Amino acid sequence: MFRSKVYFKVLGYFGFLLIVLVAMTWIVTNRQVTIEKEYKSSSSEVKFLEDLERLRAAIVDIPEYLDLYAKSRNEQYRVDFLKGLNDFGPLVEQIKKGYPDSLSGTTLDQIETLFYDWTHYIGEPRLLILTGGVPRDSVAIVTAALDKLEAERNYLAQARLLTVAIYEQSLLSQSLRIDNARDLGGELTRFIIIVNILFAIFAIALGFILSRSITRPLEQLREGTRNIVESKFVTIDLHRVDEFGQLANEFNYMSSMLNENYTRVKAYSDMMTTLNRNDTFSGVVTESLDLLCQQTHSGVGALYIYKKGLNKLVLSGQFAMSSQHRTQTSFAVGEGIVGECARLQQSLEVFDAVQNGMLSVETGIESRVPSYIYAFPIMFQENLIGVLVFGSMQKFTDLTRSLVEGVLPQMGVALTNVQNYEETQELSREISKKHDELNTKTQELEKAYRVKSDFLSNMSHELRTPLNSIIGFSSILLGDRGDPLTADQRKALEKVLKNGKHLLQLINDILDFSKIESGRMHVSVESDSVEGVVNGAIMTAEALIRQKNIQLKEEIPAGLPMFNTDVLKIKQILVNLLSNAAKFTDENGVIIIRAKQEGAMVKLSVIDSGIGIEPKNLGKIFEEFSQVDSSHSRKYQGTGLGLPIARRLAQLLGGDLSVESTVGKGSTFSLTVPPVFASADQPAAPAAAVTLPAAQPEAVVQQIKQMELPAVKKDGETRVLCIDDEPDVIEILRNYLVPEGYTVFGANSGDDGIKLAEKLQPAVITLDIMMPKKDGWQVLRELKANPLTQNIPVLIHSMVDNIPLAFSLGAIDYLPKPADVTMVLRMVRKAATADDKYILVVDDDDDFRSLLVKVLKDEGFMVQTATNGQAAMTKIEASRPSMVLLDLSMPVMDGFEVLKRLKRSEQWHTIPVVILTGIDLNESQIAEINDLTGELLKKKDYSSATLSTAIKHALNAEKR
Repeated sequence: MFRSKVYFKVLGYFGFLLIVLVAMTWIVTNRQVTIEKEYKSSSSEVKFLEDLERLRAAIVDIPEYLDLYAKSRNEQYRVDFLKGLNDFGPLVEQIKKGYPDSLSGTTLDQIETLFYDWTHYIGEPRLLILTGGVPRDSVAIVTAALDKLEAERNYLAQARLLTVAIYEQSLLSQSLRIDNARDLGGELTRFIIIVNILFAIFAIALGFILSRSITRPLEQLREGTRNIVESKFVTIDLHRVDEFGQLANEFNYMSSMLNENYTRVKAYSDMMTTLNRNDTFSGVVTESLDLLCQQTHSGVGALYIYKKGLNKLVLSGQFAMSSQHRTQTSFAVGEGIVGECARLQQSLEVFDAVQNGMLSVETGIESRVPSYIYAFPIMFQENLIGVLVFGSMQKFTDLTRSLVEGVLPQMGVALTNVQNYEETQELSREISKKHDELNTKTQELEKAYRVKSDFLSNMSHELRTPLNSIIGFSSILLGDRGDPLTADQRKALEKVLKNGKHLLQLINDILDFSKIESGRMHVSVESDSVEGVVNGAIMTAEALIRQKNIQLKEEIPAGLPMFNTDVLKIKQILVNLLSNAAKFTDENGVIIIRAKQEGAMVKLSVIDSGIGIEPKNLGKIFEEFSQVDSSHSRKYQGTGLGLPIARRLAQLLGGDLSVESTVGKGSTFSLTVPPVFASADQPAAPAAAVTLPAAQPEAVVQQIKQMELPAVKKDGETRVLCIDDEPDVIEILRNYLVPEGYTVFGANSGDDGIKLAEKLQPAVITLDIMMPKKDGWQVLRELKANPLTQNIPVLIHSMVDNIPLAFSLGAIDYLPKPADVTMVLRMVRKAATADDKYILVVDDDDDFRSLLVKVLKDEGFMVQTATNGQAAMTKIEASRPSMVLLDLSMPVMDGFEVLKRLKRSEQWHTIPVVILTGIDLNESQIAEINDLTGELLKKKDYSSATLSTAIKHALNAEKR
């Protein structure tokens, strides 16, 4: 069946308008052609009149030319006359051809006849007379005859009358034609106006009908779109069979689909909101079930949760359920609709349920059994979580079923999460309870640990103090300066000294282990070569090795990186390994110490040919207080702390200590450490708190008596001030130093020591750290802050070994207690000969600066450092150095500016400066340096020898 389309409607409307327009155009054109014909005819009449006027003029002019010729005998008039006669005939013929009107043609023939008769009978004879063609005696007769003939016939007068008649007739005809054309034009104008008005009215009406048929459905579609935007999914009532009708049908279908999708999304969003705002299991169950029952318009609903341990589904939530129908609150899997839904793990639909079934709807008026019952399984990762049951009076639509099925996965996730959350909370509460118990135990352990640390600290002080005296006085008695001893006495004292040192080592091991365990072990970063560290360790352990005639070999290749770490701890580890190797190697055995680089690490191995270790005991040797042979009859004695401490120290430095061994063939202990300590750029750790006994016992040795201070220092006298709360220590140091020519003064407290230092101005001060009231750190700070004592060298002489803090406060070196006489004399001699001044090293390169400090200290110089020119000037202003080792390229203030400032100053221009630079200098820079200083040493040419030579040269130049 043909259906009208908008396209054909619009085409029909415009086709009809086109037909009307064409008809009107045809009519107007036809009228215009008629008017054009009239005007054309009128135009022809004008031409005809012009030709008649010429004809009339010719009839008048030709006879006149003849008369003028007769009067004037002017030849031109004769020529004009003859020409007029010749042109008259063609003129008449032209008029006849152009206007073939029969009436006009007859009249023209008459005019032509009359003119030619005049010409023939009158005009030509006269011309003949005038030209002498008639005898003179006949002229009068002929002339008279011609006048009579002309008077009788009036040829020309008749011709003129006929010409006027035709002219007037033509003029009248032209006027009529013009009037007719004018009338036709007026009618055409009126026709056009009327037709345009009618066409406009028709076009407006047609346009209104057409636009109405288009805009009305568009307006409905626009209103429908606005409703969709506002979430109002209303259908459009448009009953048409054209495209707009089809569009309305599609729009209504789209609106219904959007309505379903919106309902589905809103239901999902509401469910997600409900699930997210609840963090309790009961809240999720109750609110999600309430929302689903409202969304599905169910009269009753229930949620059963699957209990895996029981293999049952237990009623956990309900909506509008009556208590009398809750006789069964759980179902086994496969039992009833709930159990069968759980078994099949798919939704079930039951209709025409019997009265008093599983669910009923209580309306408040009556109790009704739902017509339809639906059961949906809730799953999570293919695991059954529960079953949802709905009772409804109406069958669920596909949309309603999709709403429920769409939120089931999220319910599964939410129920699982909230169950896990509540289980986690319960577990957290149990963990918190256990944590509180652990905290209580930890506090008790910390308290016990503090008691142990305090005990170790106090006992170390109490034990090491008398041990220091025993070792010190034993060394003095065994020395060359003491009274002669018998062989038995010497042997007994050597045993006392040996066992005292052994006991002190045991105490030191226990204290080291305690420090490592508590994290209070400090790392003192220094620079040294691998060869230097190994040789230092060998020197310490060499005596034990030589006693058993063991051969010691060194395998240290060239090119190993410099150590920039705690070299003392590396030496301590190596000494322990060498001592163990000597202990467990028989006489005439071999010990090899080998060094090599492995990647970014340096590996130091101690290889012995001793008894070896069984594989089952390899791990045991690194356990604290553990020995391979723990029997009372064991051959090798020891505390079992040496190797554990060594391994802990290696790990502290970023490395490790490992072992390989074969029973009967020997062992290989390998120390692997990074050459640069990972935290080398960090500041030194603060001093550990020193715990002193609550009450100091009275010293065994009598207190030093108040000494009378000499008024004037003797020439060549070198004074040493010993500040220590133990008189025995002062007495030992006096026995060490006095025979070497030093004058020793003692002070038993920090305050007394500061006062004596101001008055005595000693060459060197030895300072204990663990003292009552004012400890050694505070004394050192006050000494360096006092202008009278700030330049006196201070040696730390203590069992506290926080070397970084000592150096940072201004001490020049550290002497451990007890120190043997050789070490004491070497340190005091180095400090006393420092001329109360120091060498200032100014360089921003940490590694090179540390290397310079070590080299200079080994040469016996006091050293201070600065990382840039500005810091160097600050130190120089505080205390004049004996010389400056200066780098040129530094931040903040470079070396050139430091040189300029020193040389401009009256106070500092004589300070020797040695330039140490790694940059390539141009000629102008070298000339500038030569003007300011005399020594230039490039870093690439650096060696200990070149540095020593440059320093000596600079210092000698200053003295000269």
